Amino acid sequence: MPRHLQRKRYFIKSTNKYYLIGGTVGVLLAGVFLLPITGNMKSHGQSVELGVASMSPLGPSGGFAIPASGESYPDYPSYAPPPTATLSTSPDTVNSGGACSLFWSSTDATSCTGIGFSTGGAIQNPSGGHSTGALTQTTSYQVYCTGAGGTSATVSATCTVIPPTVSIGGGPNPVIMPPGGCSSDCPTTIITWSVSPMTPPITSCTISGPGLSSTQVSGSQTITVTGQQTYTITCVNPNGGPPLVKSVTINVTSQFKEF
Repeated sequence: MPRHLQRKRYFIKSTNKYYLIGGTVGVLLAGVFLLPITGNMKSHGQSVELGVASMSPLGPSGGFAIPASGESYPDYPSYAPPPTATLSTSPDTVNSGGACSLFWSSTDATSCTGIGFSTGGAIQNPSGGHSTGALTQTTSYQVYCTGAGGTSATVSATCTVIPPTVSIGGGPNPVIMPPGGCSSDCPTTIITWSVSPMTPPITSCTISGPGLSSTQVSGSQTITVTGQQTYTITCVNPNGGPPLVKSVTINVTSQFKEF
């Protein structure tokens, strides 16, 4: 028998699967897998019959099969590539009360499972993504997928939540006080306050301190300073939790006369 004709078992690769064939197969010394082969090539575990000889896509250098009968062998499982998974969020940062959309995809998978959210078994996200719903704290999500080739690595994505804040300040600070203090024509400072955007928005605040009383969520007011004074903004957190509180103290410094 010529060197390029060997009676042994061969694996033929077809559409990412491997099939075991037996019988006499002609393989050129420079050849690789033989694709395609005409005639019957039944699935693994059954007898394999090779019909008319057929060149591989590589031409003569790729080898060919000659007519031959095959034999039956035990069942050999088909090769299946392991599945992969990806997961991302958009946007990846939101204000408190906002929502992110989750986007996942996979390859060679038949189902995907979410941790922290439900995929419904889908191997990719629905159009527009999957909403996380309103978030009040930074949250991470995970997904993994399964298929004929096993289970993918678990991947994760995080939606970062900017916590709500309130601010209050005054200027000038410190305030220059005339010698001996003042009873009239005292110095002034401007108290300014505001709240950060969030969903739903902050709508209930109280600003208090000497000479100042307001319920506006943002604003400013000129205040007469007669000594060290503290001003505080207190707002109701619309997403629950403790109230949002911030304070500022206006200090005074004495003005000395030169003699």
